[in-house]
Amino acid sequence: MSGFSVGTKVQISGLTGALELNGKFGFVSGEDSEAGRVTVDVDGVGEKKLKPQNLTKIVKGGAFFPAGARVTINGLSGAVHLNGKEGNVLGKDEASGRYTVEIDGEGEKNLKPENLTKASAGVRVPAKKEKVRKDLPSELQEDGFQIAQHVRVGGLNGAKELNGKVGVIFGYDKEAQRYILEFEASGQKKIKKENCVPMNVSSGPLSAKARMLNGM
Repeated sequence: MSGFSVGTKVQISGLTGALELNGKFGFVSGEDSEAGRVTVDVDGVGEKKLKPQNLTKIVKGGAFFPAGARVTINGLSGAVHLNGKEGNVLGKDEASGRYTVEIDGEGEKNLKPENLTKASAGVRVPAKKEKVRKDLPSELQEDGFQIAQHVRVGGLNGAKELNGKVGVIFGYDKEAQRYILEFEASGQKKIKKENCVPMNVSSGPLSAKARMLNGM
């Protein structure tokens, strides 16, 4: 299943053939499971069968981008140098309505949904493989849990203020059986693996610091 239910409002982007449809809105009217396409009743055009990666759900408050979505930044009047760059969505601040995006080569930025569009690829770019030192514990050699990788914390009962925050892996405490994470404003904390969700991102100042401290 594509994840686009009938009646869902969508915006089209990333088409290389019918370029005139990019930016248009429409409503999902069906699905062709065999072809792997979604049938969309495009405003002023009629029905078209489109790939899910070329569709962005439109919800109250603007477009919806799930964590891990690949997006392109545009329309910024302040940090204009970011326009045209791509990044991965890490999450959304419900209070401000802004998305936290890990922008390639720029680090994390909080951006309004109207300044984001689904990138043509429509998928997360995997984090580059880190060079794993043989002297590191096996826990730091697992995909997504290597030095400098970002993880999102959740399910904590004690330090609840860390739930939903993204930390960077700096090491592993064998005795405590916890990962050593560093957070932007909270310093280092030791967190169990079960409370960490890999983000497949390993860029930014904290990741660079983690590599440097670990001789990578």
